[in-house]
Amino acid sequence: MNFSRFGSLLGQLKPFWSRFKGEELFSYLLIAFLLAALLYNLRGVYPTLTVGKMVPFDVVSPKDAQIVNKVATEELKIQRERAVPDVLVVTYDKFGSIHDSINYFLSNLESTKNLPEAQRVAKLKDIAPFLTERDIETLISSNPKELEADTNKIFALLQKEERLDVLSNRVASIISSLKLDPDTSQAFMNLILGYFRINATIDNKLTNELKQKAIEGIAPVVIDVKKGQILVRSGEILTPEKAYLLKELGIMDNLSGVRNFVSLFFFSALMLFAFRFIVYNFSPKITLDRGHLIVLGALSSVYILFVFVLFPISPIIVPLASISLLLSLIFTPAVSLLYSVILSILVFFFGNFSLLGFYMAVISAFAGAFFGRGIQRRGDLSDTAFLFSLTFFLAVLLWDVWSGINVLDSLSQFAFAIANGFLSSIAAMGALPYIESTVGVLSPLKLMDLSNPSHPLLKRLQMEAPGTYHHSIIVANLAETAAEEINADPLLARVASYYHDVGKLKRPQFFVENQKNGVNLHSEISPWLSATILISHVKDGVEIAKSYGIPDKILDIISQHHGTSLIVFFYHKALQSGFSEVEEKDFRYPGPLPKTKEAAIVMLADAVEAAVRASSGSVSPKIDSLVDRIFKNKLEDGQLSESPITLQELLRIKEVFIRLFIGSFHQRIEYPDLANLNRK
Repeated sequence: MNFSRFGSLLGQLKPFWSRFKGEELFSYLLIAFLLAALLYNLRGVYPTLTVGKMVPFDVVSPKDAQIVNKVATEELKIQRERAVPDVLVVTYDKFGSIHDSINYFLSNLESTKNLPEAQRVAKLKDIAPFLTERDIETLISSNPKELEADTNKIFALLQKEERLDVLSNRVASIISSLKLDPDTSQAFMNLILGYFRINATIDNKLTNELKQKAIEGIAPVVIDVKKGQILVRSGEILTPEKAYLLKELGIMDNLSGVRNFVSLFFFSALMLFAFRFIVYNFSPKITLDRGHLIVLGALSSVYILFVFVLFPISPIIVPLASISLLLSLIFTPAVSLLYSVILSILVFFFGNFSLLGFYMAVISAFAGAFFGRGIQRRGDLSDTAFLFSLTFFLAVLLWDVWSGINVLDSLSQFAFAIANGFLSSIAAMGALPYIESTVGVLSPLKLMDLSNPSHPLLKRLQMEAPGTYHHSIIVANLAETAAEEINADPLLARVASYYHDVGKLKRPQFFVENQKNGVNLHSEISPWLSATILISHVKDGVEIAKSYGIPDKILDIISQHHGTSLIVFFYHKALQSGFSEVEEKDFRYPGPLPKTKEAAIVMLADAVEAAVRASSGSVSPKIDSLVDRIFKNKLEDGQLSESPITLQELLRIKEVFIRLFIGSFHQRIEYPDLANLNRK
């Protein structure tokens, strides 16, 4: 085993894990919990696997299995039970009343013989409503006295048998032995059994015993399933039987129980930490602050909701590219691609989704990341609609060719692909300003907007304080180059430099770069008032920038770009003024100190540019010592004590500043006067 390589890996992990403290670690765990909760709940109610609804993709068995179809087995038992008739019984104590009822009917047969036939039939029908008119007419034509004698004979032969089916057979047997014609025998039997039936009751105990006996021998219905077998085809309506089969195979199982939720949580956390580790090692200049983590959590949630809600319609129409495009604009294309692919794996691993869905998710991840890298203006976002639509159209075409699907049968899919492109672009355009304003995340697009010279605040700076504007441009060039050198955010450093001195707009004439004709207004006022005016430009800058909607990150740099530095010139002037009590704190900026690398860079660039500008003549020989002295003073004064910038990075920044200033102040060739040449 190569222990040196293992030790090297641990060496990479140590600084990585040292960064995971407090809020950032908690935020990642919170995002993992959110993802696990969404997957845990949404997977269990995934609408495409709902009984009575269409399944949008082929469902394939993950294994060989023999499944006992409890639903089919239960239905077979129910059918067998229904085939068993209820057991009717007539208790023996009712035999006498039944006998009397039959004799009463027969006596009315005799007593109604003088009535018209229709009236006679109606009267007898009232007495025995269960008889048909044909039965009554047959009995009218018989001899009532003989039937009465036969009735007595039947009841004399009946035992104490109570089951109606046995009684019926016994009565039929006795009547068949009587000397009656077939029609009379049938009508007479209907009369006797009719009275038995209306006096019968159900024997529940005996009925249940017979039903139980009928289902005892039923073998369970078993379904043989082979691995890879298509269980439900795309477009089929999911039946209860198929749903039961899918559930038994674990395909429709709702994730349940603490163990499954914990598994989801740890898997999500592992994916997120892997993402952070890769970003830390390969894109160290990317800072993931609270706002960025909120964006990650929110976009991850929207991604999962998109998948679970829109996939039932079609995997092709889900605008997942909007998520990867937003990630590309807020972070970088590489981060977007990495995180989108991780989300795809996470969601589709736990979602049992189709290969087409995963294919479209990965295509969306690449499309959003790739097309996001070239966007410089917000207007460019509208161009992505066409690019997305073309990409998805070609992706679906490639899928159909690979799957052997007739292209003409996929016209709806092509329509969905084109719609997806426009939906993704529109969703990203609509969401980005909301994310920037709500969460406070600065996207490169927002910074590009702020860097536009036509921005109202920059236009005002150009018109009202042109010297300050020119100073800010130079500071921006210095800060941007320095930030690139140490892997900080060069765009943020440049844009913050443009706005760092906007507070001078309140009293531009009191700042040397805006003074004309050599008139210095500070010569007419006390050093304390001069210091107050200079100090106030920081607070004024924050207020002015805030009124123009400048984001918090830039406001922070405005407030921090002087830290608690001492205004040396006016402090020395106060000491030389003869006053006995001169407080140093009256000549220091109130802070706060720079908290980020970008704020520290702007502070240093501002101080160096002002010092170089204050020097007269050709300063090339002095630049090294001048820049070195400023850096040393800032360090010794503790101005960089709260910034994460390192001494090694400060050395590289200093070298960048020296190189840039030496290039700006190179020795120029002195051209002779043309008039003097002509005279010669």
